[in-house]
Amino acid sequence: MSKFSAKNFSRAVIAGILIFLGIATYGGAMYLHDKTIVTWWIPAAISFLLAGISGLTMWRLWRRLTDSKSFVFNYICHLALSCGIFLFAIYFFNYTYAKESTTHTENHWRLLKSVNAKLLNSVFMLVTRFSGLQTLSHFSNDYIGVGALKLG
Repeated sequence: MSKFSAKNFSRAVIAGILIFLGIATYGGAMYLHDKTIVTWWIPAAISFLLAGISGLTMWRLWRRLTDSKSFVFNYICHLALSCGIFLFAIYFFNYTYAKESTTHTENHWRLLKSVNAKLLNSVFMLVTRFSGLQTLSHFSNDYIGVGALKLG
């Protein structure tokens, strides 16, 4: 077991702050992704590419924190943190600086994953039969999308 020192303590504090920053940026990116209409892999690929390119020169900055001279280990640490930062930045600037004239919303069916999709559809059909609604249902393996249409 190593001795307590100010250097080890400061390393632990900085590592904790960076871990929190990583969790916050990935969480923020997930939140903003729900508010955008973009395929998930495009911003992820761009952020991974930017993190990979920046990691070629910035892996050396991780040597003090990790106390390791290994290129691979420090490069992976840089990728894990900076990919989240770049991903959050892409979604943040896309969401913040979107023109009001080009924004729109989409309404779409929510798919419910269920092991017993047929049972769920049967219950839905029974409820709608007695309430005067016509059901619209669609089966696809273990996914089910259900909706109701009021007849006037």
